[in-house]
Amino acid sequence: MKPVRILKTVLLFVPLWASAQTYYSNTFESDTVGSKPVGEFSFSPSTNTSTNGFEVIDASSSPANPLGTKSVYLFDRNTGAPTHWRG
Repeated sequence: MKPVRILKTVLLFVPLWASAQTYYSNTFESDTVGSKPVGEFSFSPSTNTSTNGFEVIDASSSPANPLGTKSVYLFDRNTGAPTHWRG
């Protein structure tokens, strides 16, 4: 492949990398395990049920986060009632 063709191919994809955005970033380290995370967003359903919801998890929770840090667990096991996270 000619160098000019390689350069054109690379330049074609640079705008995709340059335009990448982070819409939400959080470590959840200040949030309580087993509760919904605190932040500028809303949830549906507003309270967790056995089939739909969000909660902060870590290595000792069930389910456990295999990475050992806190993260958000989103679960939707109900085909009739959707789960939403709106920012």
